Amino acid sequence: MSVQWAFAAACDRTPNRPAVVEGSVQWSYHELYQRTLATAQALHAGGLRPGDRILVGLRNTKEHVALFLATQLSGIVYVPINFRVHPHSVRYFWDYVGTSCAVMESDLIQGLLGADPLWREVEAAGRLWPGDNRLWDRVASAASSSSSLTEVKDGDLSMVLFTSGTTGNPKGIPLTHQNVVARTMGPSLNWGCPHDGQEHVIGLMPLYHTIGLQGCLLYALLLNNTYYAVPQFLPKSTLDLIQTVGITHLFGTPTHLYALATEPSVASYDMSSLSHVLYGGAPMSPHVIKQCAKVLCPRITYVYGNTETYNALFHREAPRTLEQSHTGVYHRVRVVAIGGGPDDLVAVGQEGELIIDTRSPESFQGYWNLPEKTRERVREGWYFTGDSCRFEGENEFHVTGRVDDMIISGAENIQPVTVENALLGHPDILDVAVAGVPDERWGQVVKAYVVSRSDTLTAYDIDQWVKNCSTLDPYMRPRQYLFCHEIPRNPSGKILRQSLATLKEQTIGRS
Repeated sequence: MSVQWAFAAACDRTPNRPAVVEGSVQWSYHELYQRTLATAQALHAGGLRPGDRILVGLRNTKEHVALFLATQLSGIVYVPINFRVHPHSVRYFWDYVGTSCAVMESDLIQGLLGADPLWREVEAAGRLWPGDNRLWDRVASAASSSSSLTEVKDGDLSMVLFTSGTTGNPKGIPLTHQNVVARTMGPSLNWGCPHDGQEHVIGLMPLYHTIGLQGCLLYALLLNNTYYAVPQFLPKSTLDLIQTVGITHLFGTPTHLYALATEPSVASYDMSSLSHVLYGGAPMSPHVIKQCAKVLCPRITYVYGNTETYNALFHREAPRTLEQSHTGVYHRVRVVAIGGGPDDLVAVGQEGELIIDTRSPESFQGYWNLPEKTRERVREGWYFTGDSCRFEGENEFHVTGRVDDMIISGAENIQPVTVENALLGHPDILDVAVAGVPDERWGQVVKAYVVSRSDTLTAYDIDQWVKNCSTLDPYMRPRQYLFCHEIPRNPSGKILRQSLATLKEQTIGRS
């Protein structure tokens, strides 16, 4: 099944139901299909053909939705990037994937034109389009075009997404139409999301992210729900929207959910419409999960996955049993000895590396034009995630962290997330990251980078608290502390651990 076919079928089923809402503007499924068709005609009139790749750097807007769907209807390959990316970085994506047209936010275009002469050449060739009214004027002028749609096949390329790029340049992840539809339908079964449930789905996750596309937008549209586009995330405005329109389905990163749950005015809002909150992209501490369950919605689903293979594990009862995950319906996973092969399974209760069968319809088959990187991560048909995991018994798993992030202190293995979750229980710690630093005696010791709520909090205060913390063994106790303004994270909320060493002390004199 292609996105082209699935979207047309959804529009046939409920033509008059609201499909996309942004602010005061609402498009029905019929209206969205017509606007999408007009946009596809504009792409064709601009010289784009099936298989061509279009680079897109836009916020979550209704027009962006129409542009994305237009690529899916016309067989053009959608290549989204973060609209906040530095202009000097955009050429990497353009050259790497071989795109022939770019649609960007106007402020990003201005940065591009000043950053690299390439973009003036692209603009002069009519291949650099702003994602504002000038694009939609182009759409309107092409709407009467007689060009017909080419039938898109299941195996045709739908999009190229990118890894987060926390260790080097982002890698391209090509996905077929079959991959994209499977990523929409399979997780909906995992998460307990019914077809035609008339859900109101909020679009907080960006449309350059696989969750923003399949877990939010296409979940809404292919299953006949309503998608609410959010161009800019502001906690109070988001709470207003949830209450005003009755949002039922909210997917966010831990950063989103923490901001909503700690918004000072959250108690004054009626959150009763929320029937399902989901999070992914990074771990979330038990303290924040419980706070979200209390002030937002008690039904919280944890979604583990990656851009390469999508939703391999999930857990519908995150507030109740924090460490338990199950295999997704379209997936097959194993936990193998670190450094071992696909058949080197660990025993129940032991920690190893999580690997995922790439025969899943949700899985990629290799990185875009990077055969060596593919061979590093895909071996004998299994994707080696680099995530450490403990097999707990029949279809129960606990992802414990990253293999490469493991701290080995005095021959003891310490996962940073274990220490971080414990420290976040301290009432004066707002955010924290943990890493191993060299030590002559122990090999490595734990160092904590702390964002404090209080200017008077000291390392001694935290250390005394840690000594009484029941969730940390003594060897896990941080031996060094650094107070900083902010923990470096990527857009998904993952800690950029390689950047921790560059952080500067916020306040001199703490001891």
